[in-house]
Amino acid sequence: KAELRGGAWVVVDPRINPTSMEMYADVESRGGVLEPSGTVEIKFRDRQLMEAATRLDAKVKKLVSEDADLAKKGMAIDSPQRQSLQQQKEKRLQELLPVYRQVAMHFADMHDTAVRMKKKNAIHGILTWQKARAFFYWRLRRQLILFGLRAELVKAVPTMSLERAEAQVNKWASESGADSNITFVQWATHRVREISEKIATLRRGYVKSTTMGFAQEHLQAVWEALETIDPGRTLRLSPGAHQPIASEQQKAQDAARTITAAAGKNSR
Repeated sequence: KAELRGGAWVVVDPRINPTSMEMYADVESRGGVLEPSGTVEIKFRDRQLMEAATRLDAKVKKLVSEDADLAKKGMAIDSPQRQSLQQQKEKRLQELLPVYRQVAMHFADMHDTAVRMKKKNAIHGILTWQKARAFFYWRLRRQLILFGLRAELVKAVPTMSLERAEAQVNKWASESGADSNITFVQWATHRVREISEKIATLRRGYVKSTTMGFAQEHLQAVWEALETIDPGRTLRLSPGAHQPIASEQQKAQDAARTITAAAGKNSR
């Protein structure tokens, strides 16, 4: 039963680098800032435990009710009858206090289990020690491939964040039924050409949209860039070589297609 507590948790918390770190816990492990005893000392002190016993224990509730009835009848708090009831109640609470303290300890410990950590998104998953080696072998292979693919995506589409690139790769894998670590590795290693084509398609879309933005901002500058890249293609597509282009938007679209095609030609 391994435990991760206090400052040790802060050192390995995945939130330090959420795009590259993951944490897993054995089914019998425990984790939290404080140990159960420390949580009880802060959250469940004797006063809170006695209040809980007064609210839940039938015998204590009966003694409190009898004392309240005597008070309604006008009997003084220092009368022998009420003093006796108070003493019985205090004795009963002292008998219950160790039991309630153990219950509080167990309750605090339940919040440190792997199931609770997963519920609070403090860890990524729950493992058994016997299957940990195989799991981490395939998980590591999957993550290394994923990190490489998302880096290629971010390079192809600079406006894309790592999180969005990772979600895109996972979407492609999910569409092919590769949801587990093993099937993801198999998918990525057997569909290299297909994945490259998907990335190239996104790259062309990015170049086209970027070019459209440039053309709408300064069309003349875009045409001058086209002449530098590929004079022959620019001449064939220029407005003077054929019929006039109807609008600035159409010019921008033609410029975007030309630059995209020229970029693809140069990359080959």
